[in-house]
Amino acid sequence: MKTIRSTQLARALGAAALTLGLAMTGLAPANALVAPAKHDSKQVINYVNLGDSYSAGFGSGNLREGPIPDCVQGDGPSHVTKVASKAKVKLTLDIACAGYTSAQIGQVASMIKPELKKAKLVTLTLGGNDLDLRELVLACSNFGSNKECDALVKTNTKRLPSLAKSVNGTLRTVDKATRGQIIVLGYPRIFATTGGDNQFITVRNAKKLNKLADGLNKAVAKGTRGTSAEFASVTKQFNNHGFGSANPWIYMNPADPGDPLSLHPTTTGYVKGYYPVLERHLDFRGHKRR
Repeated sequence: MKTIRSTQLARALGAAALTLGLAMTGLAPANALVAPAKHDSKQVINYVNLGDSYSAGFGSGNLREGPIPDCVQGDGPSHVTKVASKAKVKLTLDIACAGYTSAQIGQVASMIKPELKKAKLVTLTLGGNDLDLRELVLACSNFGSNKECDALVKTNTKRLPSLAKSVNGTLRTVDKATRGQIIVLGYPRIFATTGGDNQFITVRNAKKLNKLADGLNKAVAKGTRGTSAEFASVTKQFNNHGFGSANPWIYMNPADPGDPLSLHPTTTGYVKGYYPVLERHLDFRGHKRR
């Protein structure tokens, strides 16, 4: 597993701060960070977003480099940008990275404690990359076989208890670092199963993967136990919007199973799927947990 060095993170965050300073003087390059709007310090809601690709808006807009090495994000509209656009909300740090496991997200959290300490809101998704999702989907697709699919689903299902423990460890790190509200968003079912077999996957195998997604969400929800983090399910919001539906909110490239954007929400999925769920859980009324 890739280890995130604290020196790398310090340099990256320092560079981001320098870029922000240049932006405020009008000397920044075109791709520099945009200076945040000014807020009354007594009213400002400092917001930190971390997590994996589903928190990084992967699949919306174009790809961009995140604030640390080997971190990739989407630059399009998402549930994070929608929250950040609210009055009094200041996105102080968006450090979600595509491909990060729950343990790697825990490493990031341990390195940004000053930002977490000031945060009144923290959002994240985690746990999905603890499973071999791409290998699973390929095996269960029409490129694989039922035998391969069944074997990998069984193997990954056995990983769910350890996944829950890893998620819990990361959330305890976040919980100790902040007094703010922590919202852990779940994952959608990727496939629609009401329209029959499609060019990519059979209904039989789509149901197996959706069942595993339900198990993943249960494991992540279990991982919030003993912490103040809230689990927010998006399963119902994405009903009838999986790949294979008439109006999919999940991107899939059947011709190229290796497409890195496959299995991720579209811009609509983030804005109409994730954002309404997140908005219902927001509590900006002087949230105090301890």
